[in-house]
Amino acid sequence: MSEGAADESNSSLLYIISFGITVISFLLYKFVLSAPATTGEQTGLSSRTTTIVGAAASQSATSNNSSSNNNNNKNSTPSVDEDDFFTFGRPRYPPHLLPPAGVPLNHDYSNCLLKGVVPFRSTPASTYEGKLKSNYDGVATEDNIVVTNRKERARIFARMFSAKGNSSTASRPPNKGANIVVTIHHSDVQCPNLQKALYLLGSYYNLFVLVDASSTIVKGEKEMCDFIKKSRALLLNEDSDISQHQQNTYKLDKRILPPHRVTLTSTVTGRIAFVRQLAGTQLVLDNDENVTNELTRFGFRTLTYPRIEADGQQHNSAVPISSSLGKFLIG
Repeated sequence: MSEGAADESNSSLLYIISFGITVISFLLYKFVLSAPATTGEQTGLSSRTTTIVGAAASQSATSNNSSSNNNNNKNSTPSVDEDDFFTFGRPRYPPHLLPPAGVPLNHDYSNCLLKGVVPFRSTPASTYEGKLKSNYDGVATEDNIVVTNRKERARIFARMFSAKGNSSTASRPPNKGANIVVTIHHSDVQCPNLQKALYLLGSYYNLFVLVDASSTIVKGEKEMCDFIKKSRALLLNEDSDISQHQQNTYKLDKRILPPHRVTLTSTVTGRIAFVRQLAGTQLVLDNDENVTNELTRFGFRTLTYPRIEADGQQHNSAVPISSSLGKFLIG
């Protein structure tokens, strides 16, 4: 009798302990592990977990409810201040990415990237000609800017990929939306022919531009930043207002070529490294055979265009008469 009572008491104790562990585990999971972050510190610390989306949504809902309840309060802070994409702990997205319709503000756009690069189909440049077509539906076919762009782009492709009379060795242009890298000289950024060539390429391909500053002495980080900012502003015509009816002048803007895709380079090694680190590059245009030969050795498709030395008149003029790439592609 005593041994049976001892066994029964031991089993009861084990049952109580097991039940207690189960209850404690459930409480920890219910109120600790699965609880969403509700403060700014918790949101920052758990920015890489799935709970951040629920936390951001709950904070937005709370701020919207509080602002609607206190809409008569003049000192209340607008809820739009909390929609900061660059706040620590919230997902970021590239500024030139075209957001899908109906996607919430706190959506993680990293799933839209292709090997770390925004694909052409998700950029405003992909719909650029389509918007122009809707504005020129009433114009005659020959005067349609979209048709004109396609004809001019076909002429550029003929210059780029023709085999100089030997059709058997002629190469085929990359498919629409491919990543291409073009090197230009810093003094050619305002050349009309260069603007036209980059305009037609940027509205058809995912364009990256390397500004060659090897002939310029840049001292210090601040001077380098000012130099690249000035080059970007001149290349993208940031100081001039380009209306919708002036698109036939083939002037670039940030919708076709985002500013961060215009990069300063001062060495051959830097240009080679940029192309090798950019995933999915299908064509490289450069005026230095050292660059194209080295990249060809690594399996990249390259095209070397002749370099034109600027004469005195062109060098002293505010707007270059012609550039190396503009002369090669446009004439």
